[in-house]
Amino acid sequence: MSTRRRRNAEQRRDMVNQWRASGLSKAQFAKDAQVSPNTLRRWVHEQSEESAFVEVVAAHAPALWVEVGCVRVQVPTGFDSVGMRSTARRSCGSRR
Repeated sequence: MSTRRRRNAEQRRDMVNQWRASGLSKAQFAKDAQVSPNTLRRWVHEQSEESAFVEVVAAHAPALWVEVGCVRVQVPTGFDSVGMRSTARRSCGSRR
């Protein structure tokens, strides 16, 4: 008599990741892991649907040019907005 074991979402993701890293067929991995091949197929399908949309972040975003009054400043990615505002005010002679 076989015993069914319920796995939570994290455990299912881990199992799918282990299968992907193993290089084994789904059938062989499922047999070794004592999981139904159909269950493993379903988990793989569910995980692929979860990750159908992923956030893409540019490795290197171009700098931005900003004109404030009489100053044109090249702003690098991750700039300090307070420092930029202070620099622009000093450059234009504003005391606000």
